[in-house]
Amino acid sequence: MRILVVALASSIAMVTPSPAQSTYVAFIPEMHVSEDTSWLPDAVQHKRDALIRAAVSGDVKQIAGVVAAQKTPAQFPSLSKDVEVALRENSKDDGGRQILGMMRDLLDLPFAIIPTSATTNLYVWPYLQHVDFSQATPRVTVDAYRVLSPQEYESAVDFGGWTGWRVVIDEDGNLVEFMVGGG
Repeated sequence: MRILVVALASSIAMVTPSPAQSTYVAFIPEMHVSEDTSWLPDAVQHKRDALIRAAVSGDVKQIAGVVAAQKTPAQFPSLSKDVEVALRENSKDDGGRQILGMMRDLLDLPFAIIPTSATTNLYVWPYLQHVDFSQATPRVTVDAYRVLSPQEYESAVDFGGWTGWRVVIDEDGNLVEFMVGGG
């Protein structure tokens, strides 16, 4: 059973929330949410920037190049180990541009910082991956509508959580996954 708690939206440090900070009902007690990319470790920021540059190029080969340059393989929703094939298979157009647009839009949303141990974190876009949609705040709803159709949003509410795409980057700057589905 998932435990629901309220996490701070725009603070990584444990501080008293200001009136400007929003709250989210989260599945992970230790999760923090931020829009402030200056809080990202350099390696994570560099990978995010590289993914954005590759996505806006409109060329899936550039994403494949970003992934090929890292030490560990990334997971994509495909049986193919070929990043280009995986992106094209999951895109609503033949060139993979729709899926690149989705990646770009996700990386514009606030991110979640998920502790994996006492000293390491994962960085997840969008933070919505770890939010209880049955208790969505207005902010969560607006952020979800930035990347989901009304039908997709209703599916997420019915499911109780995120059912869309996610980008996960580890502290070493490796793209861990670009997947779709609930978490």
